[in-house]
Amino acid sequence: MYLGDGYLARVRRSHALRIYLNRRQQDVVARVRQTIEIALPGRRINEIQRRVSPVTEVTCYSRDWPLVFPQHGPGRKHTRRIVLAEWQRSIVEARPADFLRGCLESDGCRHRRIVNGKDYPAYSFSNRSEDILRLDL
Repeated sequence: MYLGDGYLARVRRSHALRIYLNRRQQDVVARVRQTIEIALPGRRINEIQRRVSPVTEVTCYSRDWPLVFPQHGPGRKHTRRIVLAEWQRSIVEARPADFLRGCLESDGCRHRRIVNGKDYPAYSFSNRSEDILRLDL
């Protein structure tokens, strides 16, 4: 989710992980919260509901976020190198379906495709980072 709808913000002597999600997809919000809890147990996780948009911002503060996301750096993610650290690659290789789910839920969508009168689920994915698109997992 960080590679898609999230970013790290420098806040005083810490960092804030901020992930912006569709408020109507509470299952996705719950999975993001659960994953943060696993990554950094005991941290306070906030949900901020935006009044003027259907967005829930999931936020968690920690000095450790740059260690969790070594891809963090200045500028937009699609303009800088995104290379998985070896420990990240081993997690993704062990759980490729979870990685794919995160990519689809952050930069993709599920929609209907009707073929010969039959309704099929279809998925679309859009990301401008060549490094993310070329991940060979």
